[in-house]
Amino acid sequence: MEPQAVLLWAISFISLFLSIFWILLLLSEENKFKNAKEAKDYPKVSIIVPAHNEEKVIKKTITSLLNLNYPKNKLQIIAINDDSTDNTLKRLKSIKDRRLRIINRHPGYTGKAVAVNKGMPFVRGQLVGVLDGDTPYISPDSLIYMVPHFDNPNVGAVIGSLKVWKPKNILEKLQWFEYLFVTLTRKLLASLSALYVTPGGSFSLFRKDILDKIGYFDEESLTEDLEMAMRLQYHKYDIISELKSITQTKVPNTFRWFHNQRIRWYRGWLHTVYKYRSMLFNREYGFLGMFQMPISTILPIFLISITFIIGYEILKTLYTGLLLLSVVNIKDVFFQTLHFKELALSVNPLIFPMAVVLVLGLFMLRRAQIHLKETWKYPVATLGYFIVYQIILSSYWLVALFYEVTRAKKKW
Repeated sequence: MEPQAVLLWAISFISLFLSIFWILLLLSEENKFKNAKEAKDYPKVSIIVPAHNEEKVIKKTITSLLNLNYPKNKLQIIAINDDSTDNTLKRLKSIKDRRLRIINRHPGYTGKAVAVNKGMPFVRGQLVGVLDGDTPYISPDSLIYMVPHFDNPNVGAVIGSLKVWKPKNILEKLQWFEYLFVTLTRKLLASLSALYVTPGGSFSLFRKDILDKIGYFDEESLTEDLEMAMRLQYHKYDIISELKSITQTKVPNTFRWFHNQRIRWYRGWLHTVYKYRSMLFNREYGFLGMFQMPISTILPIFLISITFIIGYEILKTLYTGLLLLSVVNIKDVFFQTLHFKELALSVNPLIFPMAVVLVLGLFMLRRAQIHLKETWKYPVATLGYFIVYQIILSSYWLVALFYEVTRAKKKW
């Protein structure tokens, strides 16, 4: 068997295995999703909101936080105007509330981690939250459902659910599906003590004394939220996902913005995995070390490989068609070449498992919509999400790897 065929069979098997695994885990765990506890004690909570050029949404973000269903004397908001060149600072100053403290940081925008760390000395709460400035909605009861998880002293962080704020164009709608899917996956990972990201967009809440002990956010990392989660896991603290804490965030609506974001995310992931490589295949870290980290490391390699293989076969088939077109009539080319017989045979090992993966993926997506109280919509984007969008994401792994190998300049 050719190496190419072996690789395709391996990808097929792993894809099918992972899909079935997630479905079985979902079926065994989802009854527990409804058992969220409401807070009885109310520790003081400080929430840091870094904002760089967020004049369009920053007021909505802060107002949403001030409207949280939580005792007013127990809530502190620290907004960091991170060297904005627009009217972000002006919008912040227009909000009159004693719970809001504004810190104007300048000059030079160097990334979110620096801004968040700038706010740490002003924190007065036992719990400290981080929420991105471009997150205009947070459900009023978010803290009520997140705080009780800290009754367990080993919980270092709790994250909320993340949805897309008012998607309009096709790119935003594709991400709408992605965020629903990812939120459900994170909930399942948390049930296995294997959650490894604490995103600011979905509102992450940390135990302040733990951050004091293990250190604040890594200012050299492109993905400080991922690095912090891995550091918490490295020190064997649990990270919990709370579905009833719902945030809605702005997502890239242009391909340039999307490109920059994904390159930053994927480069950050590669750098973080290398930094914590001692956790790979380490039994001390349970499911995370023995399964999730290895799979998450190997999967990008497979995605890059399958993109190359399919792309190569398509180009080869088109090239063959063009050669035939030069010597026979177009009707013969259509029937002999444009059926893509060679392509179908080349990727045959993928056809059945990918069909099964598609069905299982649709099932997972539907369950995510139900748990996050969303209806089924955007039918065209649904098909695009499972086919075209996955190929696009695969290609970004290759670009990110190239940037890391060539040590390209890091950009936030």
